[in-house]
Amino acid sequence: MNIKERLIKIAVIASTSIMLTVPLLTNVSRIAHAAGAIKNLDTDSTWVISETTKLDSLTIPEGASITAPKGYRVTMTVNGIETGKVLETWQGVDYKFAPGAYKGAIVLTVSEANDVSRESGGGGAEDGKAIVYPFRQALYLDKDGINYEKSVLAAVQGKKPSGFEIKNINIKSKGTFYRDPASLGGTGFNGIYAAGGEYNVKNIKIDLFGDGRSDFVGFGSAIVASGKGTRLVLDNVTINTQGIVRSGVIATGGSNLIVKNSRIKVKNGVLPPDYINTMDTSQMRSSLWISGINGTTRATNLLGNGTLATYINSYISFEGWGGLSTDGARDSKLFAINCKIDNTGKSGYGQYNNSNAVTKLLGCEFKVATLGSGTDSGSVFLGDSTREAVESLNEELGLGLTSKELKSIPVKHTIINSGFQGVLWHGSGCALTITGGTVINSKDTLFVDKSAYTDIQVDGSQGARLNPGNGIIMQVMDDDEPTYNRQTGTWVEYYEDPSGPVTKDDSHDIYTVKNTDALAKFSNIELKGDFYNSARGGHKKNSMGEGTTNISKNLGITFDNARITGIISASNALHYYNGKYYPKIGKDDMMVFNRVINTPGTAVNNGVIVSLNNGSKWTVTGTSYLTKLALDSSSSVTARKGLGVSMTVNGIKTDIRPGQTYTGAIAVSVN
Repeated sequence: MNIKERLIKIAVIASTSIMLTVPLLTNVSRIAHAAGAIKNLDTDSTWVISETTKLDSLTIPEGASITAPKGYRVTMTVNGIETGKVLETWQGVDYKFAPGAYKGAIVLTVSEANDVSRESGGGGAEDGKAIVYPFRQALYLDKDGINYEKSVLAAVQGKKPSGFEIKNINIKSKGTFYRDPASLGGTGFNGIYAAGGEYNVKNIKIDLFGDGRSDFVGFGSAIVASGKGTRLVLDNVTINTQGIVRSGVIATGGSNLIVKNSRIKVKNGVLPPDYINTMDTSQMRSSLWISGINGTTRATNLLGNGTLATYINSYISFEGWGGLSTDGARDSKLFAINCKIDNTGKSGYGQYNNSNAVTKLLGCEFKVATLGSGTDSGSVFLGDSTREAVESLNEELGLGLTSKELKSIPVKHTIINSGFQGVLWHGSGCALTITGGTVINSKDTLFVDKSAYTDIQVDGSQGARLNPGNGIIMQVMDDDEPTYNRQTGTWVEYYEDPSGPVTKDDSHDIYTVKNTDALAKFSNIELKGDFYNSARGGHKKNSMGEGTTNISKNLGITFDNARITGIISASNALHYYNGKYYPKIGKDDMMVFNRVINTPGTAVNNGVIVSLNNGSKWTVTGTSYLTKLALDSSSSVTARKGLGVSMTVNGIKTDIRPGQTYTGAIAVSVN
């Protein structure tokens, strides 16, 4: 017998309790209701519900439970708002109903299970173990349309949704935040889960208050697009969430997500006092303290292989952690056109690139507290939302923007305003291209490379500008992330600044650039600021505490028709913050990560290789130590007006002449 075909069953129970059970219907309004329906559970009892049930009052004492038959889930709504479910244990993924008295229009919906399996990852004792997440959602969408058996329509307010065009509905979930071990907060309820089909969702609002469970699968997020063949278009969608990993939008599994004219706003939750910061994705519910960023909720995340996510003319705000994120993906692409990314709290990044994702940001405005962009692999492109660029993406990605929509998109520059640093590289590294009228303003160092590969291409011919607040355009430094222990799922307690003289790495050539070095090219631009390479080099265990890696790194800079005023030098660096030296950095000093001061000095393993081409001019403002300097016939090295510049190579005074290349221990000084 099909679940839709079940007859309404009414059982009147003696005394003060009346229970009314009804079949799982596709239209919640058809559920029969008897006034005064009450259910009071006994302590330590288990109520197994096989049919959707409607009540006016429900009392759940401590130890009592409500379950559904195998393969089904029970979800409670009160006055159309999902509520009541809390985690059984903080580390687990199973939920129970919280003890308490519930009153109002109560619906206990029995829906088919939507179990999503994912292997844990990122380290820790559970690394590689399959975790099954018991999803529940207001709407489950697949290739055939809305799957009503897996949906909780009682949580959908407005006209009954149907077909592949879903409009004018509201979805609400209200849970609790974590407070103590006896009251584990969180609902783990999703608004929309799309697992197939092509859908247009318009004019809807989703409000989720209370914790989620994992943004590596989207468990507890407002909207999830999952799987190949899923194309989900969100237009004029408003999302508000607050809680731990209560993300706004998740794209995963090769889906194609398109968000336009929408508002996504997420706020932090409250972590338990004994929460252990970890990279084990089955337990990761906050940003990592080793990143110098805190927060419990990313606004968006892109996951899986071949996934596409595009945000157009939308507002994305987050209190902490991050705005546009990619994580655990491969061959995936993230695009944003004319979006505003707003960090409303005191910590967070605007965009993070992971797992070789390709990211393009056109005409976007970032206001972030900590970091404009963080990258460990892949490529990032920053540019203008020109008509040609937008039309090209529309065709490439099949965005479906009409000619009217294309014409309505104004041309804007990408602008990043960061309260700390502009772009940071760690891990394997990432390519960065800056074009058009892109502007990056940072209160501290603009580019920070923590011993990673970089391929920076900056073209200022159309007005791109780089404005470092502390006068340092680029800093290459040692990776100051403490080593991670996979067995315990934790980091060593401190990162400690190395001391003593640097040991020469004889295997590293400080006079030649390689594609594993920190490389940057600046064309058609005027720059004011310094460049430092303080990487000590040598060999050490990688950040996961496994094996050894060569961390010797050259800084290779090419200037093409560029003007640069500042110091370019090898250096020694120490961690300073607000005038205080920090020889050790732990989780209580997370604001000190990436913050160093430099003392220029002769290179050991930190080569600095500078090329001046096509009429470039370097105005030296302080003694700079290089390992190679190449000038074409039209380029020059000079000092500010009224001052002179001199150079020694291996201790021998040498004239700086156009068209010449100098190699060795080079010191360029201002007289």
